[in-house]
Amino acid sequence: MAEAKSYDKGYKEQAVKLAGKIGNKKASVEPGVPYSTLYGWIKAAENGDLDMEERTPENANILTLLGHQ
Repeated sequence: MAEAKSYDKGYKEQAVKLAGKIGNKKASVEPGVPYSTLYGWIKAAENGDLDMEERTPENANILTLLGHQ
């Protein structure tokens, strides 16, 4: 059986940012993250459970694209 991968917080943040820019499906294919995994990270970011480390204008734009003000 395949070993479960572990992703650090920074990697997750970058993947969520990429999804906000190019779409979820493309963002999951490019780095090879399973779509369902990326989707979970996006939902976590929307709910505030995946706290974007720095509150930069870019992060604010990503959160806005995800539906949060």
